[in-house]
Order: sequence, then C-alpha cells, then structure tokens
Amino acid sequence: MIIKKRWQLLAILLAGLFLSAISFNAGFKDGRVVIGGDYRLANGETLTGDLVVIGGQAVLEENSVVQRNVALIGSSLDNSGSVQGDVVGIGSKIDLSANSVVMGRVVLVSSTLQRDPTAQVGEVQELGKTQPFYLNPQANLNSVRSNWFSTGIGKWFGFLFKVFAWSALAVLLGLLFPFVLERIADAVNSQTVIALGVGFLTWLTVILAILFLTITLIFIPLALVVVLAILAGWLLGMVGLGSALGDQLAIQFHQQWSRPISAGLGTFILIFIADGVSAFIPCIGWVVPFLLGLIGFGAVVMTRFGSESVTKR
Repeated sequence: MIIKKRWQLLAILLAGLFLSAISFNAGFKDGRVVIGGDYRLANGETLTGDLVVIGGQAVLEENSVVQRNVALIGSSLDNSGSVQGDVVGIGSKIDLSANSVVMGRVVLVSSTLQRDPTAQVGEVQELGKTQPFYLNPQANLNSVRSNWFSTGIGKWFGFLFKVFAWSALAVLLGLLFPFVLERIADAVNSQTVIALGVGFLTWLTVILAILFLTITLIFIPLALVVVLAILAGWLLGMVGLGSALGDQLAIQFHQQWSRPISAGLGTFILIFIADGVSAFIPCIGWVVPFLLGLIGFGAVVMTRFGSESVTKR
C-alpha cells in the first residue's frame, strides 16, 4: 500500500513538471512557456493550450480562460479568470480571487495558496503535508507530527536546494563553456546507447584501475588524481545530459533557447526526476540516476571532455 502511494505521488510530481509535455500531439504550440518573465492574459482573452511559468509571474484577469493546465515552478499566479484543467505549483505562490475558477485540481508542492472563500476549485492537494519523501509505515502519528518540519518540509527544501544548485551550476557552465556542453549534448542525443555502453565500460575500467593503484602505496597520489578526474567527468556528464534534455524541450516547445537556459532548465528537470525517483524508491531508486550518470559520463569520454564532436557537421 505504501509503495502504491509513493507511485501515485511520484506521478503527480511528474505531471506537475510535464503537465504540458504529455499533450504535445494535442497541440502544445497553442500554449505558452514563460521563463523568467511576466505573462498576462487580459480580460476576455482565451489561451487554448497550456501555460508553463518558470521563475516568473502570471496574471489571469477576470473573464480570461486557460483551456488546459497551468504549471508553475518557482513562480507566482494571480488568478481572477478560469482554468479548465489543473494548476500545479512547485515552490510557487498561488492567489485565487473571488471570481477565479479552477475546474481541476490545485496541487501544491512546497507552495502557498491564498484562496478567496468564493473561489471555485475542484480539489486541493498539498503534498507538503503528505511528506512524500518520508513515508515510514512504522512511525506512529505522534512521532510524525512532532518531527513534521525535519522530516517533511525540511527535506523538501533540502531537495529543492540541491536541484536549484545543480541548475545554477549548469547555467554557469553554459555561460563559460557553451561549445563543450553542446558537443556533449549532441553525443547524448545522437548516440545514447553507445554513450551508455562507453560510460559503463569506462567506469568499470577506472574502478579496477583505482583498486590496482591503491594496492601500491606509491601510486596512491595518482589514484586520487584519477578519482578527481572521474568526479569532474561525471559532473560534466550530468550537466551535458541536462543540456541535451533542454535541447529536446526547446524543439518540442518550438523555442530557441541559449545554451545557459537550455542547460539550466534541462538539468533542473533531470535532477528533479532522478533524485525524486531515488527518494521514492530507496532500495533500487539509485539505479535511475546511476544509469543517467553513465550516459552523460560516456558522452564526456566520447567527446574527450567536450573537446571533440562525435557527429559530422
């Protein structure tokens, strides 16, 4: 029963991030994606697609209509109109005025909701109270209540801090080494399976080499250098994998994003999903981020740390 509940919560989280992506074939081109900006749907206007706001602010004026869903990541929504689908907020602030209507659900993930008593909402789900990252069937109710902050919202903030830290690193690398990330992302997109194989073989070889080097004390400094190189390659590979995901999202959204934005957004979603799966399924959840890491690491090896391209121009 606990496992089933975890999968349900995970499905809601992924729906919050990919609320619009699941309906590309239904015409996402009619929706709007706003990154770091403001969006206003004026009185009487209708948005026929989905609305996704990342790090921005959205205002839906009275008599305005969003015919599908609204997804917010680190943003705010002031709704006086009508949303015919769901509203999902991740680290966001949602205000529902007296005239607002949400026909579906309002899903809150580390978010706040200010709702006028006359606002019409189908259902409100607040994941912070269900503590999806800390489900312990043996813990009694009093223990959960007394440690609610440390085991619930505290873990959420720690999780989100890690995700945003990875995103900030990706943006920085996108600014400093855009062509390096472009080559790695190109290798991931064009030769994913090969990158996975190369990553696994390289990882296995390096582990055996480190064990061999540490046996002889004189080679321990060399082993430390190899470990640092592997860590750097793994980190660069994860960011490159996120950059590849950002490129695919840009294509699907019919957008042209710069390398820092593509890398930052893609890495945010990648780390959110990978670490989310790992947290929800503690026993085997590590397999997902490990396999993703192998793909990125393999792409780094194939491109020699992004210095060479694997595809012909």
